[in-house]
Amino acid sequence: MSEVEEVIEGRGIYIHAVWSKEPDKGVAEVKEDIDLIAKSNFNFIAPYMRSGDRANYRKSSVLPKLNYTEWDPLEVIVEEAHNKGLEVYPIVCTLVDGGFKLGEILNKHPDWAMITKDGRKIGWADPAKPEVIEYEVSIVKEIIENYDVDGIILDYIRFPERDYGETCYCNHCRSKFKEEYGVDPIKLKEREPLADKWDDWRRERVSLLVKRISEEVHKLGADLKLGAYFYAGVTNRYYVFQDWPAWIRRGYLDFSLPSGSFYEYASANMSLLRRSCLFHRRVTLDIIPSYVTIHVTSSGGVLKPGELLWAIKIARETGMQGVALFDWESLEPKTGIYSFIGYNPLLAEARMAFAKKAKIPHRVTNYSKSLRESLRVQV
Repeated sequence: MSEVEEVIEGRGIYIHAVWSKEPDKGVAEVKEDIDLIAKSNFNFIAPYMRSGDRANYRKSSVLPKLNYTEWDPLEVIVEEAHNKGLEVYPIVCTLVDGGFKLGEILNKHPDWAMITKDGRKIGWADPAKPEVIEYEVSIVKEIIENYDVDGIILDYIRFPERDYGETCYCNHCRSKFKEEYGVDPIKLKEREPLADKWDDWRRERVSLLVKRISEEVHKLGADLKLGAYFYAGVTNRYYVFQDWPAWIRRGYLDFSLPSGSFYEYASANMSLLRRSCLFHRRVTLDIIPSYVTIHVTSSGGVLKPGELLWAIKIARETGMQGVALFDWESLEPKTGIYSFIGYNPLLAEARMAFAKKAKIPHRVTNYSKSLRESLRVQV
């Protein structure tokens, strides 16, 4: 690469709100984190700002609980990040509230909860209900209206795993489907032709929520971008009704964050990472930039020294437009997963990979109108 050639690559870092709740100390911690993130040549930050019933920003009139009442992490993040040339995309975890049990939001609005086929209410909000859609949109809207963010990232944005039981069989979903297809979905057997229609119907409820949020984000600012995190495999479309290929091809998203997480980062699973990146590019045709999420820590364990550099190399070799690392708490040198040895070798690997500064890619717009229209028909 020529010395004068401009580097275009998304380099994101997920970050949780784990700072002190005491104002002076908390603000100092954020400033220290962002300074090191900037010096490591990342170019965007993805801070978790909503999870369940809790807001990690102070200017919320929607969410029931504020984790920070004496100072505002998002306000400090935005100011510090922009001063250092970093973009900020707050993460909003949608629909899930409590998991197997109802969280505070769904305890207040139990009629919003999903219901399993055997009649249990679970801690997930039903995207088929207009009230749930407006509630989820209102959270995105208040963040954008109150903070100078560069966009929003959606997390979860799906049905729950089948561990919860098949959902949603509330009266609203059943009656709406019956109006369209003439049968109560609870009576459908697995291999009936209409069972596929029932899956399609639920899948489309999630997609319509993404569409509604996308419309609101782009109405609030022409330069604002909407991204989403999801597992990159095609099975998500069937397993949790998360039709991410449709979101991309229909133009709802401006960038995507497909997961590159596997249970172990052994050599065999580096091969899976490669195949996952290539699959994602084939499905999405590079219509929007995609930054594969590389989990430094995951449910399957922790990366070993050398593996982060390896994973970033794979992302580049397969033509992904960048990477997003999960998460800062694992990379942070003082308290991260390798802090006991006095420094964090994985942060050193990230800094080695990001030796040159890079600009974030723009949304691809040079694909033809006929291609766009054909994609819309396909999905």
